[in-house]
Amino acid sequence: MKRTFVLFVLLAGATSMISAQFVFGVKPGLTMNSAQFGFKMSGLVLLGGLEFLRTTATTDESGTRLNYVYSPLPPYGSYQLAPYSDKTESSANIYVPFIGAKLLLGGQETGRTGAYVTGYIAKPIISGKSLTNGKDDESTKKLFDNLGVWAFQAGFGGEYFFSESFSIGGEFGLRAFLATYNEEESQTQTVFDGVTTRSYTTTSRYNLDLGLGITYSTMCLNFYFQNGSSISLA
Repeated sequence: MKRTFVLFVLLAGATSMISAQFVFGVKPGLTMNSAQFGFKMSGLVLLGGLEFLRTTATTDESGTRLNYVYSPLPPYGSYQLAPYSDKTESSANIYVPFIGAKLLLGGQETGRTGAYVTGYIAKPIISGKSLTNGKDDESTKKLFDNLGVWAFQAGFGGEYFFSESFSIGGEFGLRAFLATYNEEESQTQTVFDGVTTRSYTTTSRYNLDLGLGITYSTMCLNFYFQNGSSISLA
């Protein structure tokens, strides 16, 4: 169900004023495996990336239904069994752009372990559609339009430097997902009260707030290039 495609480049201004490194990383992300691009300034690494998920589902249903068939002649109709077949095709695309930072609490000395803390924020963007017997289901698009999702991550870890350019690290932290769904509908009904015909408009509002927190742990490989770039794999 999940596939990862990552493409994000984070550029910092005035890079000639500081000693900086370019950072690239691949590790389990906020929602799936992800890749990260970033910029390292002394002990601070600014990171960003884009995660992508696509999911599809197809359902087929067939059988018989009891239908009322009208006739202009008495007894004016009858119930009959009739075969039916329904096919529903659904798909959803989820884009997850995210930004974050990693603060190194120690140096990059060979043969030593350095600690760090990290944090991320992401804004998933969800779109999708559903077709039933080839006809578009507008309610699916409306659901995604009314859905808002945010994701957060905070953690700490350490990395052992085999050299100034290579280290192996481990990380532990907490991921949080917040989702909000709001829907408002109105419907006009016309009724006859025995004297006159009246129209009434009814309204309904629905709100759902969902929160989820989960811990995570991961291992990572880090490559730091002195010519201005770095790679982290997990």
